[in-house]
Amino acid sequence: MSDRTKFHGLCLEAVDGHEMMPVFDDAPRSVQERLRRSPFNICTQCVINLARDNGYDYERAISYFEDAIRASDQEVREKERVNEEV
Repeated sequence: MSDRTKFHGLCLEAVDGHEMMPVFDDAPRSVQERLRRSPFNICTQCVINLARDNGYDYERAISYFEDAIRASDQEVREKERVNEEV
């Protein structure tokens, strides 16, 4: 199993995703729709916490997570490429 696979399902709140479904259901419709459109499976509770703790709106919080995931994926791909060259 690659490192990426191991970390794919981890949540910043360290809980199982099914425990957060009521949070998704209670989130504003605009947040639900934005999370559905995201190419990533982003935890609703993590978005709400990031927005609350940093004064972000929900769109900025979701974009923050998407950007972080893309950067992390790029770093993993680069490390894998370097390892293949060795």
